[in-house]
Amino acid sequence: MDTERPATMITLLPIPEQIAKPILAATVILLRDSEQGPESFLMRRSMKSRFMPGAYVFPGGKVDPTDASLAPEARSPAFLVAAVREAFEEAGVLLAVDENGEYPRLDDDVDYWQEQRRRCLAEPESFARLLADKGLRIATDLVRPWSWWLTPTIESRRFDTRFFIARLPQGQQPLHDGHETTDSLWMPVGQCLNGYQGGSINMAPPTMATMVEMSAFPSADALMAAAPYDRALRFPFFGHDEQGRQVLLLAGDPEYPADTPAVRGPTRVMLKNGRWWVVE
Repeated sequence: MDTERPATMITLLPIPEQIAKPILAATVILLRDSEQGPESFLMRRSMKSRFMPGAYVFPGGKVDPTDASLAPEARSPAFLVAAVREAFEEAGVLLAVDENGEYPRLDDDVDYWQEQRRRCLAEPESFARLLADKGLRIATDLVRPWSWWLTPTIESRRFDTRFFIARLPQGQQPLHDGHETTDSLWMPVGQCLNGYQGGSINMAPPTMATMVEMSAFPSADALMAAAPYDRALRFPFFGHDEQGRQVLLLAGDPEYPADTPAVRGPTRVMLKNGRWWVVE
């Protein structure tokens, strides 16, 4: 983290004539406690991925048109269900509960649940059938919103993404799928920035900023109680300073070009030596 905020003026990059329509998406930050404080689950994207190859990310993906119907009573149901469905498809964690409000213990029949995971990856509509067959519903009260990010207009591939958080259910162990993601790990949120600064892991600015936000909390319970961390839209603008360094601005930064509610936490990120750094 860079603690010195540059005093130079920012020149914003021009908005392109044609702006790509953002894809609706959702991601979920799986949490657990450890001796080093709360940990989050990260997966490494395949080097063959079109988007952020090799970067560590939270489980997530695109919203399916049928997602909203699985939790119509929830706030932002399509995004919430997409986050839960993608957590199962990408990480093998099922954030759905039975009539008693209990999570299923997937460790009790690993082969069955792995087959269901493969089926849902191949046929997204299989997820709804799985919930119905097992008498499960989306855990709307246990999966909570955290933040909202919108990709800058200069990008050709854009996402309108809701971030959610949830505790890892007992009897479930997340694991990368071996295709879209090739590795995975549990990282103490207070140490993740050290790993990023040291070059051992690479993260996109939203992932890095989220880890910085979470590092202020002592436990998974404290993180869950703090949700939503921020309802303000995190819509970055790109620019460069007088020294030619590329910067990313969020609402609340003095140079941010729109009069919108300020986000909590860092409002400026700078590209230095090929990596993004939070500027305070």
